[in-house]
Amino acid sequence: MASIDIAMDRAFTSAGRGLTTRKLGEMAQPGQPLFGINTTNGGRIVIFAGGLPLTRDGEVVGAIGVSGGTVARTPKRKLSTDTTTGARARLEEARS
Repeated sequence: MASIDIAMDRAFTSAGRGLTTRKLGEMAQPGQPLFGINTTNGGRIVIFAGGLPLTRDGEVVGAIGVSGGTVARTPKRKLSTDTTTGARARLEEARS
């Protein structure tokens, strides 16, 4: 059950911020401008890899959240997604 909740929260985070959760995580480290953001929204903000926003014409129209493995196992990848609405997302992540 935890993986389902984490995936939904990753999508929630990316949709609401327009950033990948990995990028948000970088910005949420001590001394960075979004430090502490993960304590907002009832704890739903995720600051580790697995969420990406879907955009269309520069506007966020949704997000994808994935879960089921460890963050360390998140592979280096490029992901392009087309939905029936024509939304596109591009995620480039690398192991830290």
